[in-house]
Amino acid sequence: MKVLGHKIELLTGLLLHDVTMAGLQELRFPEEKPLLRGQDAAELENSDSFLLAVDTDWKEHDIETPYGLLHVVIRGSPKGNRPAILTYHDVGLNHKLCFNTFFNFEDMQEITKHFVVCHVDAPGQQVGASQFPQGYQFPSMEQLAAMLPSVVQHFGFKYVIGIGVGAGAYVLAKFALIFPDLVEGLVLMNIDPNGKGWIDWAATKEELVSNTELVQSYRQQISNVVNQANLQLFWNMYNSRRDLDINRPGTVPNAKTLRCPVMLVVGDNAPAEDGVVECNSKLDPTTTTFLKMADSGGLPQVTQVRLLALLPSLTWPTVGGTSPLPEAQAANQTLCLSLVLQPGKLTEAFKYFLQGMGYSSMEDSSVSSSVARSLETFLERVLIKLCQRFTWASLSTLMWRKLSKVAVSRQGTVAGYGMVARESVQPGELLFAVPRAALLSQHTCSISGVLERERGALQSQSGWVPLLLALLHEMQAPASLWRPYFALWPELGRLEHPMFWPEEERRRLLQGTGVPEAVEKDLANIRSEYYSIVLPFMDAHADLFSPRVRSLELYRQLVALVMAYRSTCLRMVAIQPIPKGHEIFNTYGQMANWQLIHMYGFAEPYPDNTNDTADIQMVTVREAALQGTKVEAERLLLYERWDFLCKLEMVGEEGAFVIGREEVLTEEELAATLKVLCMSTEEFREFKDRNGWEDDKTKEDSLTITDIPKLKASWRQLLRDSVLLTLQTYATDLKTEQDLLSNKEVYAALSWREQQALQVRYGQKMILHRLLELTR
Repeated sequence: MKVLGHKIELLTGLLLHDVTMAGLQELRFPEEKPLLRGQDAAELENSDSFLLAVDTDWKEHDIETPYGLLHVVIRGSPKGNRPAILTYHDVGLNHKLCFNTFFNFEDMQEITKHFVVCHVDAPGQQVGASQFPQGYQFPSMEQLAAMLPSVVQHFGFKYVIGIGVGAGAYVLAKFALIFPDLVEGLVLMNIDPNGKGWIDWAATKEELVSNTELVQSYRQQISNVVNQANLQLFWNMYNSRRDLDINRPGTVPNAKTLRCPVMLVVGDNAPAEDGVVECNSKLDPTTTTFLKMADSGGLPQVTQVRLLALLPSLTWPTVGGTSPLPEAQAANQTLCLSLVLQPGKLTEAFKYFLQGMGYSSMEDSSVSSSVARSLETFLERVLIKLCQRFTWASLSTLMWRKLSKVAVSRQGTVAGYGMVARESVQPGELLFAVPRAALLSQHTCSISGVLERERGALQSQSGWVPLLLALLHEMQAPASLWRPYFALWPELGRLEHPMFWPEEERRRLLQGTGVPEAVEKDLANIRSEYYSIVLPFMDAHADLFSPRVRSLELYRQLVALVMAYRSTCLRMVAIQPIPKGHEIFNTYGQMANWQLIHMYGFAEPYPDNTNDTADIQMVTVREAALQGTKVEAERLLLYERWDFLCKLEMVGEEGAFVIGREEVLTEEELAATLKVLCMSTEEFREFKDRNGWEDDKTKEDSLTITDIPKLKASWRQLLRDSVLLTLQTYATDLKTEQDLLSNKEVYAALSWREQQALQVRYGQKMILHRLLELTR
């Protein structure tokens, strides 16, 4: 970990990386107000219509889509380049039951008056919907997502910011995966990325509320407002959904993830909490915000409303004389079909989410020259705001360059220069957000028009060419509005990324970690991108780029900075409690040490990085399995199994199985590989004939860290052999690393690069040696 002082440069230094703080927030949520003025809690409890308030500004539409009609209500009209806010409700609800309370909240209306708002009801879930005819096939979750482009096209939206709850969050996530260019941002509440139904977790996680009158009122509304037969079809389709096919970039080959900024929201102790946490682990930490909202189970008079859909008392339609939900009726389960909504806090979080996307002033989404000119003043105001809650240690020395506000330290000790909490800080608290409009990008630079016109010619594998060209132009333009910004940059010639290490040193210090291979790919891609796209563009626009910026080395340095600090905004958020008087630290998201050194040029000392991982190359497992073959026929059969695993997309020639300190991050892939490679010939033939399908999964398919000693002996042996082969790829053994770390004088004599590489190697080897112990 690094003290905030060390990397506080990220606030003004290059591209304002999305720093995750281990404890910050001064920007208090305002005092929350009752949802409907003039009504007290008792009135709300006894009101059958408090969730069904009517706004005459809303217009209803039935839109034709490839999978049937979709009921939509909309308020306002598209405003310039602003996206529309598009919502999708949870199972058991419709847009009124799910979102009226939130959107009727006074502070939320202050935000949404600047946007067109579009509520989507899932087929047949709207108020007064006719019952679907017998035999009607309800759209799949993928088809529900594929209906939304028709809505976007019908109203002429350029793109949307989606707000979804539960099943609606799943639909919007699918929508963003299939149509990424139509989605600018997502707020996903209580999302579960796994292909399992709510009955699975509701049986063990009941959620009750003390005020039975309010609960009964809400039950009655669901029963009266939502057609129960139609609801059942939606319910069944949601429960049969597949896993969201997302993975954190860099964890699996060709990982797919949500490309837009995402805010994940879950209530404290909500049944969906595990799913939301898992979803967070699969998204890019630089563009994802996780918000866990405290749940005191209160009522409107204590500024919270719990929106619950409690179904055990409802009468469900029957099919063939039997109830489609026998589990729910027989077990009398209480199912929480929505999240804990705290309108004030959620509204405030949504406001900062919008600001982080560049909608800071609510006047215009484009950055003005005055914003750019006042960037330094703006950041000073941010720090003044920050200091209202935090005190700075050793303010008198090592001033923060242009801002002259803070003292910084590379060492991360309170005795040096850092930031100390004046008050206790709770997880999830936000200190401030620097909006996208205040960041230098291809959209805010002075040649944005040229870059936009020639966007097609600037497409590349990295996707960063327009941004890098913006930097190359602005850093040499004498009248650039961003000159104060560049004055805060680190010295490009002193970057510590491994791509700037001599190849021999990189190989010697990082052999076996996976970093040299990743760097070699980076360097090859950078060179190809520069000579095939960047240099021809600069030659064609010689009036915009001076000769001094036409350099492959400079381009490589800028790539390193973008790789480390690229972001859509800067947010400082608490990820753990910080007591009063304690120093504030920041991290770089949930990254292993090899990722940190690759992207930033440093690693965290063992055992500080709880997100550290070790990779076992997929082909290494194949090599270990080949060691056990004796004749050519056995080798051919093993390759046949490997090819079948490739067909199932469980393995690849360049993929890796990722092992964390507490979990196997690629559990499904590794379990499937061990299973198939260890099958008997007869078992494999039968398995292949079924194309990999099984009637049910056995307990032995589980591959958590704690379950590894319980695996079949053949599985354990193959995994053990794979670990041993992986350890052979390192230049040194674990004992050598331990000796270096235990001798403080010897360790201190190592160079910075040697120390960081040692931490990377040691953390990986500790994980691999634990696997050896578990597979004995």
